[in-house]
Amino acid sequence: MVVQSKMTPNEQKIIDSATNQVTIREFIRSDEIKSETIFKQLVVQCCVICGVRSLPDEFLFKTIWDFVKSKYLHYTFNELKNAFTMNAAGELDKRYDHFQLFDITFISSVMNAYDNVKISTRHRMKQLLPVENNLVDINKENLYFSLKDYYLNHNSWPIVWNWDAVYEYMDEMLMIEMLDEEKTNLFNHTYSKMKSELDLQLLNVSGYLNRSRIQESLKDNVKSECRKIVVKIYLEKQINQSKNSTLS
Repeated sequence: MVVQSKMTPNEQKIIDSATNQVTIREFIRSDEIKSETIFKQLVVQCCVICGVRSLPDEFLFKTIWDFVKSKYLHYTFNELKNAFTMNAAGELDKRYDHFQLFDITFISSVMNAYDNVKISTRHRMKQLLPVENNLVDINKENLYFSLKDYYLNHNSWPIVWNWDAVYEYMDEMLMIEMLDEEKTNLFNHTYSKMKSELDLQLLNVSGYLNRSRIQESLKDNVKSECRKIVVKIYLEKQINQSKNSTLS
């Protein structure tokens, strides 16, 4: 939370709009027709925000929707809205003129500028992190988005995954907010459960060294299991909220 307290309002909006909703790719996989409807509503909102007096006709809308699907699937709808809001407010590198036409040229100009701001924001966040966590491994990010994709496609969690890496990414991106007391309670509950299971397992293990080795690994295993539980809770909550949310 120290990082969050040092972020500017715009930086906070950039992070929130990227993390409080599933990506356009995920929306389309879930419901392609609804995704197109949401995008139409978004275009109307962006035209109002930017002062474009004439809405795109059906042909132009299809053109820009196809363009967005080809270029910006990794963004959220909220990010698109935030980009055009920031452009209208002059909060990008400059204010891009639409010339009364909401078209591919205008969209790409705004999104390219927004992408630069987003990259700068994430870079500054990494610099604000403690030294030992100063680098966010791109593999962690890929694992995070791949896990979301898996859940959306299967409506279940994979049996095997690098849960620790996903947890670390979510924690670094400020997606997890747990009180110390909540973490302690979760650890104690999980420890008690896994300790009971381990005691039963040890009944079938011979040799002092083998039993000691298994016992020594308990706390690390509990820590990983707790991270797995937290990832599932927060990711499922995030996905369900995004599915039920409407653009505001």
